[in-house]
Amino acid sequence: GGRVFQIYYPEGKFADTVQELDQELAVAAQRGGPVFIMFGYPELNLEAAGTAAGAAKVMDPELFEEVKAYPGIDPMFYFRVMRARGS
Repeated sequence: GGRVFQIYYPEGKFADTVQELDQELAVAAQRGGPVFIMFGYPELNLEAAGTAAGAAKVMDPELFEEVKAYPGIDPMFYFRVMRARGS
């Protein structure tokens, strides 16, 4: 489900693992400017071994802040725009 955002924003990058997330964050840091992450399915991402570390990182209030939320009809479809602090 998370890849659907690339339909609306093809330039957006997708990270499945914390390593991929860190790689994209490093690229964004080199580019400069703010870093935004569209984040959803926190419960599922925290439970899955491959995505848990990245989800925990994005949910860390010392690293990221929520700047916008998009609730869906179903509570599972609640997406957040997170901004990396210091970017």
